[in-house]
Amino acid sequence: MKDLKNKKPVNYVLMCAFAFLWIAAMVQYIGSQNKSVPGVAGVFAAERLENKSFVITCRGEVDNEYHTAGEKEVWLKSCAGILNIPQGGEISVSRGDDTSILAYEMKGPKAEAQLKLITRETLVSPEEMSMANYMDFYISVADVLDKAADYRRELSGICDSMGIDAQITTIFCGEIRGQLSEDDMRSVGEAFLEKLSARECSCEFTGGSMNMYAYSQEAGEYIVSDGKKINVNLIMTYDEIRNITDVYVCSPVNI
Repeated sequence: MKDLKNKKPVNYVLMCAFAFLWIAAMVQYIGSQNKSVPGVAGVFAAERLENKSFVITCRGEVDNEYHTAGEKEVWLKSCAGILNIPQGGEISVSRGDDTSILAYEMKGPKAEAQLKLITRETLVSPEEMSMANYMDFYISVADVLDKAADYRRELSGICDSMGIDAQITTIFCGEIRGQLSEDDMRSVGEAFLEKLSARECSCEFTGGSMNMYAYSQEAGEYIVSDGKKINVNLIMTYDEIRNITDVYVCSPVNI
């Protein structure tokens, strides 16, 4: 809870966080050396798909403290630096009735990043306000799929250093020309799971789309649904306008 009459910037919170972020970044970098490409990224990269890319998202509650706009901007740019996102991106601010969003955005020919710090304020009484800050990071990169593991490690380092319980999810994307039958979709899915040494947990077809869940030791962390371990979600869906079957592999899974 914050007293509005004595509302002051909590400078030391983010300043300490900056130090932890850079220390964590160095530890993550040293620990990342001599590590092979994770199973999902390696198998997906070897698939005969067009326009391959990946999207990685990171969402979680940062803290319940008050920070000035300047402090928030410095924190976002610090995170961008750790993630090797070029400086010079666009800073924007938007505000609703009880929510404000400070965003750092950078777009390139084959990459895009949107780092947001979302603040939600709730008036408890005329003199008291509760506050919560949330991170919402989105990174998209084309072609270089092995970079997904680097971003994941760096995001984990940022969150671990600040005690943030975040959900980090990677989605690998690709395309197949034309429309596939349900049998063809299942064949593609089963072949992918076999290369990943994964066990199929469920598979559903709806309106020409396939949604397959599986578990693989190569994919790392997992959730349990209906008593089954799940950490890989393969989706195939046909776009009639583009005459393209889109392929998505999500890991870990967040149901």
